Amino acid sequence: MSVVFDGAGFKAEQIAAKQFNGKLVTDLSLQYKDIDALIPAKDGSVKSVSVKDQKWSSNKYKAVQVELECTNTRTGAVIDGCFPKNESDYYMWRVTVDGKDSWVVILSTVLKDFVTTNLDKLKNYRTSAPVEAKNRSYGRKYDRTSGKVIPLAELLKLGTVMAVKT
Repeated sequence: MSVVFDGAGFKAEQIAAKQFNGKLVTDLSLQYKDIDALIPAKDGSVKSVSVKDQKWSSNKYKAVQVELECTNTRTGAVIDGCFPKNESDYYMWRVTVDGKDSWVVILSTVLKDFVTTNLDKLKNYRTSAPVEAKNRSYGRKYDRTSGKVIPLAELLKLGTVMAVKT
């Protein structure tokens, strides 16, 4: 059974790799750790990044979501979402800031500390029934995701904002 994606996340990964002279990750073992690209740092080292595209939702809701769990609604099976699995050095969030297409680049440890410290204060999210039905129609085993909502203003404080160059 094939899995269908909307392509926005992959497009953001391609843009990030090109803009920052990096390479997309094709190794599944790295992808399972939520690592999307390897990007050279100014000091000559190579950093792993997880690229997230929440341009639309950040513009509409002024927030982004971190996925903590994935659920198979048919069996009740639950696995960790991409946030707990993440082992990247950095997150690169593609968001809309003041109407502009922007990256927020954040050390993964900083974001994880923020979420852990504020777990009880952050709002919960869960995918809607229509989204879950769509996910099932795509053949996705885990059709529901849930996690926490981070206000865009808080996300901006955690990292560095820079323009997306397409």
